[in-house]
Amino acid sequence: MNILNLNFEELQDEIIKLGLEKYRASQIFESLHVKKKRSIDEIIGLSKDQKMILNEIFSFSKTKIEKNFTSKIDNTKKILLKLEDGYIIETVLMEYSYGNSICISTQVGCKMGCSFCRSGKDGLLRNLESFEMLDQVYLIENEFDINISNIVLMGSGEPLDNFNNVIKFYEIITDERGRNLSKRAVTLSTSGLASKIYDLADLELPLGLSISLHNCDNEKRSKLMPVNKSYPLEDLKKSLLYYQKKTGRRITFEYTLIKGQNDSVIDAENIIKFTKGLKCHINLIRLNPVDGFSGEKTNKDDLENFKENLKGLNVTIRRSLGSDISASCGELRAYYKKAKVMDLDISICSDKGLVREENEDSVLKDLDAKYPLFLLADGMGGYNGGKFASSKAIEISIEAIKNSLNNDGIDIKEILKSAIKEANAYIYKESINNSDLNGMGTTLIIACVYEGKLLIEHVGDSRVYLIRNGEINQITVDHSYVNELIKNGEITPEEAKTHPYRNKITRAVGTELTIESDSYEVDLVEGDMFIVSTDGLTKMITDRGLLNLFLKNENKCNFANELVEVANKEGGRDNISVITIAINEVVK
Repeated sequence: MNILNLNFEELQDEIIKLGLEKYRASQIFESLHVKKKRSIDEIIGLSKDQKMILNEIFSFSKTKIEKNFTSKIDNTKKILLKLEDGYIIETVLMEYSYGNSICISTQVGCKMGCSFCRSGKDGLLRNLESFEMLDQVYLIENEFDINISNIVLMGSGEPLDNFNNVIKFYEIITDERGRNLSKRAVTLSTSGLASKIYDLADLELPLGLSISLHNCDNEKRSKLMPVNKSYPLEDLKKSLLYYQKKTGRRITFEYTLIKGQNDSVIDAENIIKFTKGLKCHINLIRLNPVDGFSGEKTNKDDLENFKENLKGLNVTIRRSLGSDISASCGELRAYYKKAKVMDLDISICSDKGLVREENEDSVLKDLDAKYPLFLLADGMGGYNGGKFASSKAIEISIEAIKNSLNNDGIDIKEILKSAIKEANAYIYKESINNSDLNGMGTTLIIACVYEGKLLIEHVGDSRVYLIRNGEINQITVDHSYVNELIKNGEITPEEAKTHPYRNKITRAVGTELTIESDSYEVDLVEGDMFIVSTDGLTKMITDRGLLNLFLKNENKCNFANELVEVANKEGGRDNISVITIAINEVVK
């Protein structure tokens, strides 16, 4: 059993059952929740035999911090944690003048289905155990050497849908014999599960209660928040009146403003009517864009006007934190879930080879983009034209992709394809208008990790290979003259290697007014190795040779350099550029 999942009384009972002294419970509880020890062996004052007994019964979680991101705007930190079963959850650490506040998740995913929230897009995957909520606090305190003074249960999940585990977490974190966090320093946020609000009220806990309100018209609220169909506003208000009668605590209402949907004068009047008789505070929030939700932010002036329309109520506008690191509920986890790859080993190398005087290739990896991106281009048309074409193809494509990724509801495949068309239009125009650049063009590969797949857009004879389970396969099909001859049955692949027109390509970026790229997608599997390369590599090393080099390779982070080195040893007749992408882990 996980020892962090036990409250003090449960731990004490287990200690007595094991035949150990009763006082050991206090010693161990303090070590776990004050000193934040992560194993029995770290606890001071226990004998070797006692530790052996405890290790046979108790376990510790293997939750670990996978990634953390710090806002350059306000130092807000977004942390992704990996649970023992591979699921990813997220936590946000916020710095205030009064101390450090942490927003934790209570579920993996969420079944509430609120239309403007990322957390529920994939439904509920499972509840978090109490110890997994504690892990979020303790791991982050240890990681950043800080003390958390406030906890808000506003991350992924509906806390009241995981009622027992959440209450147990609250009891443990506020226990005076352990962490001893102030009982009033915890705030629970709910979408409005009225039946559970009654249960919470009966416990008479001094925690803070926050309600995600967002509309005070039943029909409109039900569209935004399906939970309203089960617990309409009338039922919600009755439960809140009961809660306030039992606890005497003020209630906070969270209200996200959506342009043209819930920001009118009538909407403000509905809030005033709904909150009548309740001791409450209204927290107005500007919408964060969400994939699949077409609503827009209310502008700042309308936000202030809406606040003015709520005269007589205690109203504040929430300060937006961590906007540059996707710090809203479910956002960052959603990006990683869409990428569905948590661990990549990337190597990249570009070399002019042994014959060419200059390098006309261009390569780029961008792991800071919304989804990991890899671009490779092999320019042609003399050094000036070739280098210009390859570098501009990548520069224009990456800018177009990043700009489009900021817009919601756009097909990622269309974004990649459109980026190539944009690069083609620019290079073609420059080729026509500048005599020094006449006839230039470039191959182009764009690869993007998205939803557990590698999406590929391809023009030219640069290639993408996949090595999986000891076999190598070419994913892309060359746009080349000899490949057309092979398809027509006019020559064999062996004859193509020595054909006088083997270097002639039939499609390139920038050589024609319009361009169509070929699209590929490959499901990612742990252990996959992708090789993205210009023909400077594949002219020097056979497919079998690439596979053998991979099987002998002991350093995936240096594989591209090794391939370039071997290609040069074989003659290095052309520029050689390689990106290797090793898939070490695919997240759930």
